Amino acid sequence: MVFIDGWIPVLTYFSAVENGVCIMAYQIDKDTCIGCGACADACPVSAISENDGVYEIDADTCLDCGACEGTCPVGAPKQA
Repeated sequence: MVFIDGWIPVLTYFSAVENGVCIMAYQIDKDTCIGCGACADACPVSAISENDGVYEIDADTCLDCGACEGTCPVGAPKQA
């Protein structure tokens, strides 16, 4: 949590950056994903989309908040 002007709490999320590429804390295991879309529905910034029946996380949009991990019935989103 960060305080702006010493009193307003603001939640912040940071992803690691390596060689100019965003490294996500969460990734979806394509072998485990059943394509139900629960993770995409839970994502607060719409960073998860369907591609060929499997869901993927857009590293540039993802906040690494973990909302997807808690809603997946098979545990496909995992911390990398």
